[in-house]
Amino acid sequence: MTTLTFDDFAANRFETNGRDAATVGSDDSAAVRVLGTLLSYAGVSGDAGEMAARLLGRFGSLGAVLRATPGDLKRDLPTAAVAVMKATLAVHRATLRERLPERVRIDSPDALMDFLADELRYRKDEAVLGLFLDADLRLVAVEVLAVGTVDRCPLTVREVVGRCMEHQAAAMIMAHNHPSGRLSPSDIDEVMTRKLQSTLAALDIDLLEHVIVGDGVYSIMQQQVLR
Repeated sequence: MTTLTFDDFAANRFETNGRDAATVGSDDSAAVRVLGTLLSYAGVSGDAGEMAARLLGRFGSLGAVLRATPGDLKRDLPTAAVAVMKATLAVHRATLRERLPERVRIDSPDALMDFLADELRYRKDEAVLGLFLDADLRLVAVEVLAVGTVDRCPLTVREVVGRCMEHQAAAMIMAHNHPSGRLSPSDIDEVMTRKLQSTLAALDIDLLEHVIVGDGVYSIMQQQVLR
């Protein structure tokens, strides 16, 4: 295994998608090299590259390894290494949050879409994320509004409105994932979006966007793939 310098390690993206990365298990795979280096720093004994390939084969991608539960990781890793995995994920998420502009704008969405995709792409269950903004479109709060099963997530318009009122939000952005990777919205997705938009408008709260995160990002309100 080729050992990366710390600068090489820091320069790699943690959210590498297993479908786009080089074949897992190859010494030339960026994902294997990055994870192997991290495991070496975490004090994993033996061949860290071999362990990295095993974890990537099991979970499917580098992002999925980092987001695995401590219980799942402990099947292969010592407690200290699991702690390093979780700390690495926390640093990565903090970095993404720093990239969110002070004034979140849909017409300049790259940092926002990165953040939403990172929060939702690797979940095995369906979840709804809410971003609440003030009158100047500054981010006030981010919340997981609901968590469901692999194909559905119960959430009512009343619950969303309640969270907007709690945060005194002037606008919000909503996102949810499809664990299957499917980007097309369901009938329920579209009906929920229309109802929420009209209800919030009556309260002078703008629903700026509702996106689906799967194998890409899709805007229900714009009816187009954003990435």
